[in-house]
Amino acid sequence: MLGCFIIGLCAASSVLGLATDKALAALPAGHAWQHNLELQIGVRTGYCGSLTTFASWQLELVVLAVQGHKWVEAAMGYLAGIFASIACYMLGMHAALAIDRWLLGERHIMEQLQLYRESQIAQIEGLAPDGGETPAQKLLLQAEPDLPRLMSSQRPTGSVRRELLQRHSRHAAAAGMAAGVQSVELAGGQAANGTHAAAGTAAAAAAVVEPGNMKAQSEDQQQQQQQHPDGKAPEAALTPRSLAASLAGYRTDAAALALLLALTAALAVGTALQRDHSWLRTVWVSCLLGPAGCILRWWLSKWNYTLAGEWAWLPAGTLAANMLGTAVDFGLQAVLQRRGAARLGAGGSLLLAAAQTGFCGSLTTVSTFVTEIVKLAEAIPENFRAYSYAIVSMGGGILLGLTLFAWTIWAP
Repeated sequence: MLGCFIIGLCAASSVLGLATDKALAALPAGHAWQHNLELQIGVRTGYCGSLTTFASWQLELVVLAVQGHKWVEAAMGYLAGIFASIACYMLGMHAALAIDRWLLGERHIMEQLQLYRESQIAQIEGLAPDGGETPAQKLLLQAEPDLPRLMSSQRPTGSVRRELLQRHSRHAAAAGMAAGVQSVELAGGQAANGTHAAAGTAAAAAAVVEPGNMKAQSEDQQQQQQQHPDGKAPEAALTPRSLAASLAGYRTDAAALALLLALTAALAVGTALQRDHSWLRTVWVSCLLGPAGCILRWWLSKWNYTLAGEWAWLPAGTLAANMLGTAVDFGLQAVLQRRGAARLGAGGSLLLAAAQTGFCGSLTTVSTFVTEIVKLAEAIPENFRAYSYAIVSMGGGILLGLTLFAWTIWAP
């Protein structure tokens, strides 16, 4: 629940329905973190995603039902867990709203409210700029996902940091809706299909054109070909502000890498020297395995909203990460149940427990799951995809538990 509260507290102004354009509504508009995309991804994807775990939640409740024969308590645990997570996420967003109001002051609040009402009226009357996207795509463009999205390989490559900085205002984002976003690596390694990651912030999401919006993209490409027959667009001028923001991003990456290496070394030393308390060694090894799960979850995010046909709305990357981590968690628990700690030995039991806590815990996430449910729920009563997504995710976890773990209890 803490991770859901923090990710709600880190929501962008567009998610909160504010007329201002801030990547972090709880901070002043001029704060350096507003343009530090690497830090925003680190907090949302790295910290909040790893702090909340979908696999352990599923494991505890299935074990309670199958091994403890408390099916009613387990069912109540599912309901209480999902409702509490959504409530904490909403509480975090409300806290961000309260901080934003406190930062603005009464006079600016009234001006912001007037701007928001004018934008809503313009949308209703059809006066707002339209990039050609469908209502379902507009819903996704406003999403504030925990995981960064990977763009289609059909888009040209370039400097994502420069592209996102240029589109970090409302007017630039509206103009970029028809132009598309350049697909380049921002916070991770290059994907297998040659595409790169884009930031999961509201500023980036507002500038993204979904694959279904090919009409606007093709018209823009024709216009660019007429202006630049050689197919090369001129490089954007490097301003002091963009240079400072770019250097800040590199400093964030360097600091994160140095911190990761230092913590990895410290955890490795602690694991080697700790002999008296096995539970403490399990904690150290779990922390060592955590980054691998987090990186895999980040990589799987490229499948979010990329399915064809009627399933284009589905966050398939988040679903795959949660189902994969849950399956591994139940599989390891089945090994522990059938083999026993005595037959596995101290080292084997430690590694399996650490993999469950560290790798599976970081691979699966509740914070992203909750943010996607809340965003999909905005379409009710037009559709009930929020309920469908929640039922598929939670039902899939239960089915994996009954398939991979329950037999170890029921089989002779």
